Amino acid sequence: MRNVSKGGVDEVARAIEAYLAGHPDAADNEHGIAAWWLPGMGLDVPVVQVRQALDALLQRGVVMVVALPGGAIYRAANGRRS
Repeated sequence: MRNVSKGGVDEVARAIEAYLAGHPDAADNEHGIAAWWLPGMGLDVPVVQVRQALDALLQRGVVMVVALPGGAIYRAANGRRS
């Protein structure tokens, strides 16, 4: 597994975007994305870097946040869930 450097936020954002392209109904929090999505793509990424990548994807309209009683999850902005 490859550890992504501090400057790799763009790489992490691309990996999240690719994961969502292959799994359009996927939704998880930052910890789940760091623990389950990215390792499956061969990346070892700290949660803080996942948050930075998600912030960038939010600004671009790629992902959206769904507020839940226990926290928030992220999913594709064009996903089929409501």
